[in-house]
Amino acid sequence: LWLRMRPTFKTAERLLLLSFLAGRFSLLKQWWGIAYGHDAGFQMEVSRKVTLFGPRLGLHECFNCYQPPLGFLFPKWLMELTGVTETSAAQLVGFLFSLWAFGAFRGVLKHLGLLHRPMGMALLYLSMTMPVMQYLAYGITLDSQMLFYASAVLWLSTKAFWPRNPAVPASPRVKWAGMVALVITLAASPMVKYSGFLLFALPGMVA
Repeated sequence: LWLRMRPTFKTAERLLLLSFLAGRFSLLKQWWGIAYGHDAGFQMEVSRKVTLFGPRLGLHECFNCYQPPLGFLFPKWLMELTGVTETSAAQLVGFLFSLWAFGAFRGVLKHLGLLHRPMGMALLYLSMTMPVMQYLAYGITLDSQMLFYASAVLWLSTKAFWPRNPAVPASPRVKWAGMVALVITLAASPMVKYSGFLLFALPGMVA
């Protein structure tokens, strides 16, 4: 009976996952509505001014106007759809992207068969609970979005070039869907920050 009840690494990882999610939601609740970030005010200023089809903001119009527009449009759209304040919208966007980044990185380790091993769990949960990663759960910053794009490109590249079972290739439909998702993710990343162009080298490095 003890052998059947003995916790496995899979059970341990699920407990860590629940603890991680509870901690992230707790951080968001603690900092909700507080504009915290190195240039939070400047980012929200751009979100107020930027539009999808309107004229491009001038480089000297505001502090962060040199940045691409996509990262500022997400909080703007969320604010218009839900009616929350600009601070809460920016926080919620960063929070969601940080969770999606975690999920993508977790997907990489799962695809490689490392998620339920001690080294895989240590890599995932130690790296994702560092102070700078916790800051992404409530801070107003574009870095949470860039972390997601980097994790998503790594995950999609791993699934495309590292098949879980080489003897059983994926169907052409699944393969093409993954490649389209990879191209869209790569194309979107420089629209958040220009450093997204660096992600273009990641699929080649994985392959």
